[in-house]
Amino acid sequence: RIGGAPGIATELGKQDTLHLPESFFQQGGFSSYTIGALQDLLLTPGTQITPQALNWRFADLNSYKAIPNGAMSTVATPALLDLSGPLGSRVATNVTLGAGRNLLIGTNASVVADPGAVLKFSASSQLTVDGKISAPAGNITFALTPEISPVYNNTRSIWFGSKADISAKGSSALLYTDINGISSGEMLAGGRISVTSPNYVVAEAGAQFDVSGAKSAAVSFKQGYTI
Repeated sequence: RIGGAPGIATELGKQDTLHLPESFFQQGGFSSYTIGALQDLLLTPGTQITPQALNWRFADLNSYKAIPNGAMSTVATPALLDLSGPLGSRVATNVTLGAGRNLLIGTNASVVADPGAVLKFSASSQLTVDGKISAPAGNITFALTPEISPVYNNTRSIWFGSKADISAKGSSALLYTDINGISSGEMLAGGRISVTSPNYVVAEAGAQFDVSGAKSAAVSFKQGYTI
């Protein structure tokens, strides 16, 4: 289970065997996470995941030259880079959540990734989403794994609840304008949302899916001139 207090029964009716806090997805400098459950996986209602990778940042760009060897921590500290800026853009962090039986994204839970991220959700029995999944200009995938039995099973589905908000809309977050008024970076078009099921897919009234484009209020190519 992801989020909530550890060691309590989940909505899926099972005692937890593994609990991951929200902060798990913001540590260690990883730019990709894959979480798989043999049976059920729950993103607890209200849980907010913002996967982001830390980078080493030098306190002084010349300080490391005076040290022949040693730990990176002696000359740099972990830091979260800006989405855009003079140091460039931080790398998007990808997340894959899979369950051998049921995967539930609880009501008002969220996975909000950086622009260009890849988010994948899969289950073999039931995949239910009733929260926010966001990867601006990214790739979001929901899938039920194929059944081995040739007999059709009408209990399997991908179900989007009334509070489901799935967004891969375009983004201008990677644009940066320097102190001279010159803009650089990327303007990203809308991404992709994919839903794959050998059974049926349900989207309740109120569920939203967005792959629209984006615009920037001001992009400057020369100081004093904007378009």
